[in-house]
Amino acid sequence: MQLQRALPQPGDPGAPQPRLIHWGDTLFYRVTLGEQLDKVRQQRQYDVPHTARAAINLAYDLYNFLPLPDEAFRRGGLKVLLNIPQAVFIAAEIVNNIPDYNRGPNRFRVDFFCYMPDGQVCRKHPGRTASQDAQDYLMPPNAGLFDCTVAAQSGAGYAMHRCPPALALADGVPQPVGTVLLNQQHLAYSRFDCDHWPWPKFEQRLRPLLHDQEVLDITAGNEIPWWLCLAHTVHLHDIIHEGILQVKAEWQNRTLVLTVATTRRRCCVWYDRQAREFITETLDE
Repeated sequence: MQLQRALPQPGDPGAPQPRLIHWGDTLFYRVTLGEQLDKVRQQRQYDVPHTARAAINLAYDLYNFLPLPDEAFRRGGLKVLLNIPQAVFIAAEIVNNIPDYNRGPNRFRVDFFCYMPDGQVCRKHPGRTASQDAQDYLMPPNAGLFDCTVAAQSGAGYAMHRCPPALALADGVPQPVGTVLLNQQHLAYSRFDCDHWPWPKFEQRLRPLLHDQEVLDITAGNEIPWWLCLAHTVHLHDIIHEGILQVKAEWQNRTLVLTVATTRRRCCVWYDRQAREFITETLDE
C-alpha cells in the first residue's frame, strides 16, 4: 500500500532525507504510552469503536489522557482499521499548536500518529466517510516539523511546532545569531498545518500578549507559531524565500504589525482591511 503524498518526499530534489529513528526503542513507546494506557483503563470506561471515525471521536473524548496507544481504542490496535499495517506502532496524540476550531475554543487537533520503520511519522485523521478522510501527512523527522529528541520522549504530537523549523532541526542545540529560521524548503513542509493559522486567528492569539507601545520579539516561537501564519499567507512567500532571521510584533493604530528581518532586508508587514491586502514595506537600515 502507498501513502498519499502531498509534500516533497525523500528522494525528491532538495527534500530532506529520513533520519533513521528506531521508534520502537524510544522512551515514548516503551514507557510513556504504557503509563497513559494504565491511567485511562483505571479511570474511564467506554465502548470499543468499530470504525476509524468512531476511534478518532473517542480520542477527542479522552483528550485529557492523551497520548494513548492504539490498543486503548481497539484490541489488537488500529493498523488494520487505518490501513497502515507497516507501522511500528500507532498513538492518538494532540497536535501541539494546531487549533481545532470544530471541537471547541481551547482544543488542539487530535490525530493518529503512525510511526514508520524508516523513521518517518504518518498522521491520519479519519473523516465521517472515507472520501472525507484527511490526506495522510507523511513527515520526515528532519523536515523541521518537530524536535526528534523531544518526540522520542513525549511523542511527535507534543514536539510539533514548538519552535521555528531550523531550531527544531537542531534538536535542542543552541544556534548562532543570524541562523535562517524559515526558508522555502521549510515552507513546503509547513503547508499542511498552516491553514489553521490564518491572519485573523494570529491577531486574536497575539492581542492579549501585546500592550500599547510594546514590541514583542516572537522569534523563538514561545508565544505563537508565527512561521505557520506566514506560510499560510501566500502574499508573504517572497519574504520567506529570502530566509527569515527574526520576527517582532506590535500594535500600531489597532493594527498588528510584524517587523521581519530576512537575509536581504528588514521590513514591516500588516494587513490593510480597507484594501483587503497585505502590505510589505521595506525599512531603511
